[in-house]
Amino acid sequence: MRLIYVADPMCSWCYGFGPQLADLRKRLADTLGAQVPVTLITGGLRPGQREPMAADKRDEILHHWHAVAERSGMPFDQSPEVAMRREGFVYDTEPACRAVVMAREHWAEDDERVLTVFHAIQHAFYAEGRDTTQADVLRDVALANGVEADHFDAVFDTDALRNETREDFRLSRRWGINGFPSLLAEQGGTLYQIGRGYAPSVALYARAVEVLQQHPAPDAG
Repeated sequence: MRLIYVADPMCSWCYGFGPQLADLRKRLADTLGAQVPVTLITGGLRPGQREPMAADKRDEILHHWHAVAERSGMPFDQSPEVAMRREGFVYDTEPACRAVVMAREHWAEDDERVLTVFHAIQHAFYAEGRDTTQADVLRDVALANGVEADHFDAVFDTDALRNETREDFRLSRRWGINGFPSLLAEQGGTLYQIGRGYAPSVALYARAVEVLQQHPAPDAG
């Protein structure tokens, strides 16, 4: 089994979902005797935004932050200096998604390092209030989590990486995914939806076990 996690690093419910994903993976590892790999696909929450966020929209999103914090227990920086509250903030999630795709291409065989970069970008935006729409902030986060400076500088601001990121967005739409986080399981060459939106790990685990029981791996009989 492989999990496919469709998310956006600047989606608050994806941020809150982090502990549930970790617990689900632990439960599956205990059941299967091995860690289940995770491929991260960036869904594109608000890619290509160009206009500053209106005050009423900002307040609506900050209200969601409170809901996520209450349900998940994840830390949120509520100070007036957080990026979301700044005058003229443009909520374009494409650069943060692009940084995740860059990490995935850089570490094609290491899902854990890709997830680390993803979670670090989330933490920078939500817990530290940093503006992860900006390349310099994403560069700092990437370098702090193992990406070489030369690689970031050579790859991040390229059409090739932008196209790869847009392909993630298109793939998400082809799968019919229009909300994040979404979680798929690939088993026996087939994709199964096991989670749409924020969901507790217990429910996701039950659905994953159903998939395993219906389509066991060859070595599982």
